This record gives sequence, structure tokens and C-alpha cells, in this order.
Amino acid sequence: MFARNMNTTQNHPVYGNFATQNVKTQSWVVNGNKSLSYVQNNITSEGDAIGFNSDTLVLGQSFNYNPDFQWGRPAINGIRLDTVPKKLRQDAGGSKYIDFDAEFDRLNASSANIANYSKNNVPAVNNYYGLVTFDASNIPAKDNVKYMLVKDSDMPTMNGRLNVTGVAADQKTVITVDTTGVNDVSTTNLQFVNGTQDKSILFNYYNETGQSSFTGNVNWGTTNGNIGAILAPQATITLASTAFKGNIIAKNFINTYMGEQPGNYPDVPVPTGDKPITQPQLISVPDVDFGSHKLGIQNSIIGDWQGNFALEGQKGQAININVAVTQPFTDVNGRIADQLNLQLLQSNYQSGNLVTTSQEMNSSSAKINYWIWQDNGQGNLLVDWQYNKEHNQNIFYAMQMSNLQTVKNTGSYTAKMRWTLTDSP
Repeated sequence: MFARNMNTTQNHPVYGNFATQNVKTQSWVVNGNKSLSYVQNNITSEGDAIGFNSDTLVLGQSFNYNPDFQWGRPAINGIRLDTVPKKLRQDAGGSKYIDFDAEFDRLNASSANIANYSKNNVPAVNNYYGLVTFDASNIPAKDNVKYMLVKDSDMPTMNGRLNVTGVAADQKTVITVDTTGVNDVSTTNLQFVNGTQDKSILFNYYNETGQSSFTGNVNWGTTNGNIGAILAPQATITLASTAFKGNIIAKNFINTYMGEQPGNYPDVPVPTGDKPITQPQLISVPDVDFGSHKLGIQNSIIGDWQGNFALEGQKGQAININVAVTQPFTDVNGRIADQLNLQLLQSNYQSGNLVTTSQEMNSSSAKINYWIWQDNGQGNLLVDWQYNKEHNQNIFYAMQMSNLQTVKNTGSYTAKMRWTLTDSP
């Protein structure tokens, strides 16, 4: 078990081994019974004691270990240690046995790479009265692994059964579950059938539309033995399965109950390079026309977008665009209207009501957020914004000029802006 936070307060310990930054447990729960385990930052207990039975337990540098605390028992941070690991080690000199930030960065990237590679590998899905079959016959294997993508709605529901076909006996299976639009996923009382329980199956939970790690909840419960793994580095996983024997990677891990079956999930290669993520790039940027105005009449005006605002990238990719003023408003005679201000206005209907906020552009960059939704990876921002404005939905942007009354000389004034993608060079 690998998690930033681990909770074993439901009277059931974590068997095998684990690594976590923080663990919350209670008396009589003895966590770990083999190999090496690691707790980096904090241990709390709902009782007056804790227990660890790993072959080796590594503690972070901040822990205080007292070898003779109470009744001949040692303590960690003043909590009595009733069951003592065979060996005890501790970080020292500023070192960390595991750099969790670096590891989770790597795991998030691995989850994204797996999902990106799998996005076109969709198995034939058949649901026959709760028996769901994923037929991977037409999915090519890479490095003896079949990578596939299914929707969360494709997965069996409560008391359902899962059958994976089209995978050779010596091949591994990686199933990316697309969690787009859902926050809670469940495999309550899931059964593996027809030998599927003997396959090396990795379940990767990922938000395909948002191109981001799943941040919701996974409730995992199976009723028969399977060797597998769950990769959900930004999610909360609650395990309720005496049959599970494998690996779990999560932001938060909650152990409701688990069995003691031996087993481990072998490493699988993370595919890279075959289907690279398209780096976003700007194709064209618009001008803004504020029209003609009489001196001293108006103090602010909203401009009209002119031209095209187009870019390309990966479908579903979130793109950040910065815009800043690089040359202030200047007329043909070189006179500068240096008190004119430009603001980027964001209008947002996502809450159901119109909310408008502004960002100054004169002294710093303003940011535009955009998601590519078209299959061809092309985005036309002005067209999308006009649609959103007309239908009172989502986000659209405009530019506003203010302090017009500070301009004393007539003439044609222009300014220059720089548009920059923050997601790529």
C-alpha cells in the first residue's frame, strides 16, 4: 500500500507492507506483517497504543522513539508500541527514505501516460444480466501487456461479475477506467469469472475528458481472489475485500477490511512515445477594436474581437494562455496615453448566475483558461465564447479599456499585446 494518508481505524490491519506519510490507527490494530514499511510524518491512534509487525519499520526524522516508555514497552511520539517490528530504522541528517512528492509526480505521469496510450484501445463490451465481458481480442499487445480504456459505466455494478477475454495466459492486462463526470466509483461484491481472477490486472482510474488524475472516491470490494493493482494517485480508496492481494496506490487509503492472502502484482511497463500528447500551440491571435470616441465623454468601453483566435492541442487538454500589454497606447505622432488601462474580463455562468471578474493587463499578465473539446484537437476561442455568451453557459472573455478621460489629444491610438502559452514553449 502506497499512500500519503493511511487509515486503519476500522479494526482491520494492513497486511503485507506499506509506505505512507501519515497513518491513523487504533489500539490492537497491528499494521504490516512482512518486508519493510515506512511512516514519514505522523502517527495518530484512537486508543492508547499502536502496533507494527513489519520485518523492518522506517520512521521519518521527526519521530521520537522511547525504548522504555511504559510497562517495559517502547513508544513512538508518546504512543505505546505494543507490537514492535523486528527492526527499527529512522531517517537522519535530513534524508528521506522515500521522497513522496517526487514519487507521486512520477505516478501521476505514469497514470496519464497509460491512459493516453490506451485511449483508442476500446474493447468490445457486453453486459449479460450483470456479467460484463471485456473482449480485448482486437487490441494489440505491447510488451506483452494489453492496455484498454473503458468507461466507468461499463464496469459491473453491485454484485456484478467481470470477465476479460482475448488476453493470452502469459499476458498482463491494464484497464484504464474513465471517470469523466463521476466522483464516486464502486466495485461492491465484484466477482471475477472464467479465470479472470488469475490474471495480472491493473486498474488505472483517470479523468479522460479533463486529462487529469481522478480525485474522487474508489470503493473496492471483491468476493473472490484476484491478483491485481489499483493506480489512483490522487483519489481516496476504501478497501473492503478479504480477497484482494495486490498493490494499491492512492492519495488516501482507508482499510475497512482485507484478507491475508499472499500475492503481489508484477511491474508493467509504462508506455511512452507511441502516442505522445500534442503540445499546444497558438495558430492565430485576435485584435481588439475599441472604436472611435469623443474626448471626455466616456471613461470605459468594451472592445470587439477582430480576426481569429485559434489553437491546437490534445482533445480535453486544459490550456492556459497569458496576455500582457507590451507597448502602451500610442498615437501616430508618438504621444503615449500611459494612463489608459486594459483589463481582461471573464464572464462565467457555471454557477448558474453570471459572475464577472477582471484582471489587469498593464503591469502583469492576465490568464485565459481554455479546454479543447473538438476531436481534431482544434480550438476556435472566439466562436466558442460567442456560443457561451448567447446560451448563458460556461466562460467567455472580453477586453475593457478604462481611464479614457485621461486622454487629452485626438488621434488614432494603438497598443501591442503579447500572447503566450504557459503549457509549452
